[in-house]
Amino acid sequence: MLSWQWWAALAGLALVGLLAGGLAMRTSAPAVPRPSAVEDTSQVPTRPQAPADPVAAIALSPEGLRHAWIESDAAGSSLWLSERDGAARRLLRRTDATDLAWSSDGEWLFLVAPGKLMSLTTSNRTGSGIITQLGGETGRRYLGADAWRAAALVAVEDDSDGNGQVDHFALLRLYPGGRSEELWAGDRRVSSAITAQDGSVWLRLVGLNQVEISRLDPSGKLEMRYQCHPLERCSLVSVDQRGTLYLLTSAGANLDGLYRMNGAEPLRLVARDPLAIGDGEGVVIDPVTRTPEVLHIPYAGGRSVGATSAARRVLGALARRHPDTSEIRVAGHAPGRWLVGTRDGSHAAFEWELADDDGANWRPAFPHRRKAMLLPALPRRRLESFAASDGMRIFAYVTRPTGATQTLRPLVVLVHGGPWSISPPGYSSTSARLAARGYLVVEPQFRASRGYGQRYMLSAGDDFGDGRVLGDIRESAEWLVARGEADSDRMAIMGASFGGYAALLATTLWPDRFRGAVAVVPPTDMAWVARYQAMAEQGDDVGLSLRTSFAYLGLDIADTPAMRRLGVQSPLVMASRLQRPVLLIAGGRDAKVPIRSVSAYAARLCTLGKPFSYYVAPGQGHGLDGGPATQSVAVLSDQFLAQLFGEGPTIPASGPKALTDLARKGCRVLSG
Repeated sequence: MLSWQWWAALAGLALVGLLAGGLAMRTSAPAVPRPSAVEDTSQVPTRPQAPADPVAAIALSPEGLRHAWIESDAAGSSLWLSERDGAARRLLRRTDATDLAWSSDGEWLFLVAPGKLMSLTTSNRTGSGIITQLGGETGRRYLGADAWRAAALVAVEDDSDGNGQVDHFALLRLYPGGRSEELWAGDRRVSSAITAQDGSVWLRLVGLNQVEISRLDPSGKLEMRYQCHPLERCSLVSVDQRGTLYLLTSAGANLDGLYRMNGAEPLRLVARDPLAIGDGEGVVIDPVTRTPEVLHIPYAGGRSVGATSAARRVLGALARRHPDTSEIRVAGHAPGRWLVGTRDGSHAAFEWELADDDGANWRPAFPHRRKAMLLPALPRRRLESFAASDGMRIFAYVTRPTGATQTLRPLVVLVHGGPWSISPPGYSSTSARLAARGYLVVEPQFRASRGYGQRYMLSAGDDFGDGRVLGDIRESAEWLVARGEADSDRMAIMGASFGGYAALLATTLWPDRFRGAVAVVPPTDMAWVARYQAMAEQGDDVGLSLRTSFAYLGLDIADTPAMRRLGVQSPLVMASRLQRPVLLIAGGRDAKVPIRSVSAYAARLCTLGKPFSYYVAPGQGHGLDGGPATQSVAVLSDQFLAQLFGEGPTIPASGPKALTDLARKGCRVLSG
């Protein structure tokens, strides 16, 4: 199934879901650090993480009689197989694989792990083991399983003349046992590739500021078939038995949908959101005919659209069976068998079931493991919307504490990164844990958020200072105050990357609204960071240089007046206006938001005598590590909110140490 992760490369300010998936926070308003304070490194403990889905990846075999999954627990991950008779068999006691796929003949499992691609037989054949190393000096990326042969497709990038620049690109077909076959080589990056039954290969080729869909015929002739427009998704989906190509794209429209291309004919729409709200994000493909069957629309309430009659029957039965579901994942379809997962906004784990083509008979996918995979229900997260002050409809996720109450709740505004990003749909461990502590949580999908069409995403322009985007964020809080749910005297704001920037700026601009902010890896001067990233990163998976992609998104770093305006309205420049306490957290090796950017802001706050705390995760990048560092951020944030709202620190200190307290070292150290 296609993922939405291609957008992570679109804008360098995007964050890898740090706050959206891994933090649950509460803490204390820190005292103003004294310039004379010169303590040794003070390090922060961690605490147990929130519940997570134990099924990290799952796939249905091509014949539909087996399914394999990666199961995770506190000790690590293991690989399991459900046999034809329904019995579950553990294939690997421990594995570092994070994703898996079946070969087209059902004889092999391809396992994707950090730095390597492996094959594992399911029928006692020889050839199991590492197929190739990935990343690093190899320059290799796994693209997916070959649809018509028992092989994997891998892209290669290398420096052929040793001048330090990647200038050679290739596409390989790799077989279990290590045999390889070069399908294409040239001077453009292979972003993705899919094979056809006639031996041809379709490639998404990326050059600087150019993306095209091309067909490589069996004789080796390459022909461009579609020129993608800037910011157009242009994701390859499949090629059916008749040679029809399917794409996930917008084709000049507002929303991403499923389109088909047949020969020289123009793109024709197959399916998109019938309510015209959300972009299509994932597609389920029939393993025999290679025809798309289901289009997922995750950001508009978790809907899925059936592209075939069988898919519509199953989805209809699923809606009747699980009326409260907020997320649907169809992990596969084979003759007479569907593998479907559902999750509401209050559970971390998907419930996986097997269904027939009529949707009449359902059975659990893990009958022998069901009890071990059950997780407790947590406060439910729902997608809602409100009217902004200018009349535009703004979407927001709201998570309410469980239990009826007539009292107003303290509110936490949780802002996603990007800004051209989005909060993941369905369950959120951060929101659930905050709500479990009694906080009302709102996650505004402010204009510039993706997932709701290009008009929604581009409507912000370059207005990221004291303007429309920050207004959407503030108004999400005011909306819940007006509804009689949030306590206007107890509101805080938090976020990571752009979300951290927005948290600092909102707290600076509206101290009467927000009592404090948690800012993780924040670009304290967005204009400076945008220029820095544009110079440091020359291109991305979308085919645009960051300078060009920023311009198409509305943030033109060559527009001097716009950059000056954004800089003047930055938290760094407006530090003297800050009245409320803030918690700052940075990555010691953050390549997207350099630590010197955060340290400069902390130094200015220190010199001005402002209330703040500043911690650094040594050796960590923009997304931290998802482990001890992320857990330590949760501890700090929880304590900050607890004291901010007058509850006092309630989180016990225990476990390993991961963050360094720099504020206690004084203004001179910060300035240096």
